[in-house]
Amino acid sequence: MWFRSLSLFPLTSALPFGLDELEAALGNQPFRPCGSLELMSSGFEPVLGPKAQSFVHAAEDVWTVRWVSEEKRLPGGYVRDQLADQVLAYEAREGHAPGSREKKEMKEGIEHALLPRLIPRRRRMFASIDAARGWVIVDGAASKQAEALVGAIRQRTGSLPVSPWRTQDDWGSAMTQWLATVSYT
Repeated sequence: MWFRSLSLFPLTSALPFGLDELEAALGNQPFRPCGSLELMSSGFEPVLGPKAQSFVHAAEDVWTVRWVSEEKRLPGGYVRDQLADQVLAYEAREGHAPGSREKKEMKEGIEHALLPRLIPRRRRMFASIDAARGWVIVDGAASKQAEALVGAIRQRTGSLPVSPWRTQDDWGSAMTQWLATVSYT
């Protein structure tokens, strides 16, 4: 397995759980796909594929886990267009514009009707826990997704003592300074 982009989280203290406790915690609530009326679902699945039984892969004191999230997105433009059509039909039928409560109910009805037909988007992310060197490494550049994965591990285990990795210098200014010092000969 190769990591494409990394989000790094240094451990702030020793891990309060071992390999067996992590395996049991992740296996208690495995990933299940979104239901017909759910917008989102997430969980852990076996690292080496669906036929494998292990939720944690251990190699040289590095534990790797795989997190899956599934999300359905409502098409905002379509919902607005359908709402506008329903508002026009309401005005023609009733002779006046609907109030805010009626508009809200119309919008919720449109969203509720769309939910079972939406196609979910599934994402898989890996994380490696290297307690010996003091790092949690997440395969994802988006900090929001990486922090969601770390939060999911923390939720299942009760604790994961990490903090986002911060540098002392701003990345932009460090790169500018580096480019200014490079000679092109």
